[in-house]
Amino acid sequence: MTKVAKVFGILVVVASMAAAWFFLAPRGVGGPISYVVTDGVSMQPRLHAGDLVLLREAPSYGVGDIAGYRSHSLDRVVLHRIVDETADGRFLFKGDNNDFIDQDHPTAADLLGAKWVIVPGGGKVFNWVGQPLHAAVLASLVVLLLGWGLFAPSRRRRRNARHEMPRRSGRAPSGRAPSGRPSPGFTTIAVVIGTCSLLVGAVAWTHAERDVVSKDARFETRGAFSYSASVDKSSVYQDGKVTTGEPLFLKLADEVTVRFDYSVVAAEDRDVTGDGSLMLTLSDPNGWSYVQRLDGTTTDTADGGSLEGVVNLAKVRAVLARFTKLTELQQAAYSLTIQPRLHLSGAVAGQPIDQEFAPQLAFDLDQFRARLKTPGVDPNTGLASGDQLHPVVPGTVQIPEVVPGVVALGPFRLPVAGTRTGALFGLLVALLFAFAGLRSRPITDEADAITRRYGPFLVDASSASPPVESRVIGVRTMDELARVAARYERFIVHEEENGIHTYSVADDGIVYWYQVMSDDVAEPGTIEDVTELRRHRVATVVDLPASRG
Repeated sequence: MTKVAKVFGILVVVASMAAAWFFLAPRGVGGPISYVVTDGVSMQPRLHAGDLVLLREAPSYGVGDIAGYRSHSLDRVVLHRIVDETADGRFLFKGDNNDFIDQDHPTAADLLGAKWVIVPGGGKVFNWVGQPLHAAVLASLVVLLLGWGLFAPSRRRRRNARHEMPRRSGRAPSGRAPSGRPSPGFTTIAVVIGTCSLLVGAVAWTHAERDVVSKDARFETRGAFSYSASVDKSSVYQDGKVTTGEPLFLKLADEVTVRFDYSVVAAEDRDVTGDGSLMLTLSDPNGWSYVQRLDGTTTDTADGGSLEGVVNLAKVRAVLARFTKLTELQQAAYSLTIQPRLHLSGAVAGQPIDQEFAPQLAFDLDQFRARLKTPGVDPNTGLASGDQLHPVVPGTVQIPEVVPGVVALGPFRLPVAGTRTGALFGLLVALLFAFAGLRSRPITDEADAITRRYGPFLVDASSASPPVESRVIGVRTMDELARVAARYERFIVHEEENGIHTYSVADDGIVYWYQVMSDDVAEPGTIEDVTELRRHRVATVVDLPASRG
């Protein structure tokens, strides 16, 4: 193969790899393609369950395009058709076989890509290959084929090279022997790294590059009770007002205005409204109770509101008097409770909430006054257990969050995208080690080194014994014999017998020869005792002059 052909072949390989990357590289390693296996019937008759769809990133998307996106509500990839676009740049999706719009409204940045290629039924093969066991089997087969190709000698190249005549030159031929077995060290490293990379990559490609997890968003529903009344100035109420925390004397105050303010407090955005009313309850220790809804007003704000009602103390006294008359029970103590019954609805951090909020403001009541009940005491700490004037109820909503997918490999948890990239890098390293193994065959002995360097110019022969009339001249190095072969444009005849390798070049009645002994000869003897060449000829060992070419 000429240099031009080699360069052309390299360019073809590089162009093919670049084209494969441009057209087929998955998004997980920086490519433009997403592979989606369809299921269900939402896109029939265009798509059926088990089809493999290749989605390609597009510069823009429009109504009518079939595109894919990761649904936060369904926690999966959805492949539907764009049916509309909102003013704020969000797309409305709908399955061709559905009669409703998708709940998610993604933006262009959220889309995985538009439909590019459909492979009917290809999803079954894709899913089969994606299973770890199947991927491991395929990876093993690839490694075996790779090993077979690396270890198989290139006999055809060697046979073709032997037919090439060395050029007339004063220099020894520098032809390289055909590739033989690669270095075992490099090959072992290549096989180990390649196998591990294929297995890890197969596992990584069975996991989603991005996962949707739920994150807790905490919020608090806070309330604040207050009450007030206008009374005549006296030594009891010197400023003529009853304020929050003071006792209510029934004969001095006729009406008390009770107010309950509530709000939802959160670090995230919120929009909450409340619907409810204030309820008054009279009760005694024996289980009797009287309930009345207080007339009042309701006010809403973005994160809460307020309820306000009026307690008619004259009516409270009348109810208690009627109860005593009917039951003939003389109770020393009653309870008066004000309770807002609120239903809160709206959203916190974009997630809906639906909560009931019904704290109580309790008074101890007798025939003369009503005063706030003393807070309970925590038996463990000895402290007051709560402030009934300022009740607080905690709450939590779940916020879906897209996070990088993770591959669990034993005790390690690795990102999917990084693991995929690492697997591809590992395969590249394995190929580099395999190539290095081919380039660096181990030299076991001198005969192997000669075969490696001068292989294209060696001719194997069954006997290297020269004619009787020939003059035999031994040379001290193989390089000198190669220079002779180049000078006379002759091949080097090679004979091997009992581990003794004889290399000779014949020209015009003179035979130039060189002999070496293999390292694996069981019982090595001297060269002179082994070959016919030395027993029948008087050899002259000469030092040939160095080549000037």
